[in-house]
Amino acid sequence: MSSAPHAGTYRPELDLLRLSAFLMVFVHHWLPHDPGVYSGVATAPLAPFVAGLVVALGRGVDLFFVLSAFLITELLRRELRETGAIHYRAFLTRRALRIWPLYFVFLALCVRPIPGVHSQSLTLPHLVGLLTFTGNWVVAVIGYPASAAAVLWSVSVEEQFYLLWPALLRLREVATLERACWIMIGVALVVRVILVMNGVRDPGIWVNSLARLDLFAGGALLALRLNGVMPRF
Repeated sequence: MSSAPHAGTYRPELDLLRLSAFLMVFVHHWLPHDPGVYSGVATAPLAPFVAGLVVALGRGVDLFFVLSAFLITELLRRELRETGAIHYRAFLTRRALRIWPLYFVFLALCVRPIPGVHSQSLTLPHLVGLLTFTGNWVVAVIGYPASAAAVLWSVSVEEQFYLLWPALLRLREVATLERACWIMIGVALVVRVILVMNGVRDPGIWVNSLARLDLFAGGALLALRLNGVMPRF
């Protein structure tokens, strides 16, 4: 494997990863998780495996987090190299224009129950959390809403990362940033251990921003190590 500069900002290979992550999460939510459902299409020993595979596809969310951290770190480090500064307000504005319109339209559609689906409802605490991008913390405390909007908790986690990480990138020194990434990984591991020891279960760990820091740190570390140079095989 050799390394070579990659011209431009477009990464077609990352589009494939995004698509893979989306399909993983889609199948995870679309197919049932109960092994009994698959007993008719697979032999009895294979039914738990199929159900387990469907559950495991939820890890597509992890891939989204890693990709987000990698892309944001690479883009902002490039901006720093080319302009000598990271324009924090401009970055937040670009993120908002890209994510918020579709996000809030989808959320608005979920406010009222879906006709014919009586189990669909979005409680006021969940709605307030999703409107303020703290929805993951609401889910951690009171659980998922019985709504299609339940999947939006991950957007809250990403928005919190977008708010804090660009400010940290202003430190400039790669060694300092890498140390910060390793600290984030350590914090995530410690938080998960503490939560487990205190009897916290899904979704209290899965949606906890602090318990997911290692994924963002991994993507950021990769971007820092590559430093704008893409590996070529």
